[in-house]
Amino acid sequence: MNLRFTGRHVGVPAEDREYAEGKLRALSRYHRRLDDMEVFVERDGSILERVEIVARSGRLRAVAVGQDHGFRPAFDRAVDALRRQLQKNKEKVVSRRRRAGSPARGGRGR
Repeated sequence: MNLRFTGRHVGVPAEDREYAEGKLRALSRYHRRLDDMEVFVERDGSILERVEIVARSGRLRAVAVGQDHGFRPAFDRAVDALRRQLQKNKEKVVSRRRRAGSPARGGRGR
């Protein structure tokens, strides 16, 4: 998995990068082939930080945004939103496969 961090008006310390990498690698349970992930961190002049995560895998592109008073809370909000998106996509794919295989719908059936 290719993981990139970009800070706009703010740096991302090494310990925060390690924390983020651990959380993002855990998302592979929802989508096996997450090829490319980007984490954008931005401070908007006040104490609020905005974290945007973009995940790509083949045709799938998921974007999640979190905003809070520090990197970790903002990042956690964004990861939760991204997890929900990946989980919904996985359920959609699994249900599509199940429908295609059912004998009532003219699928292969077993």
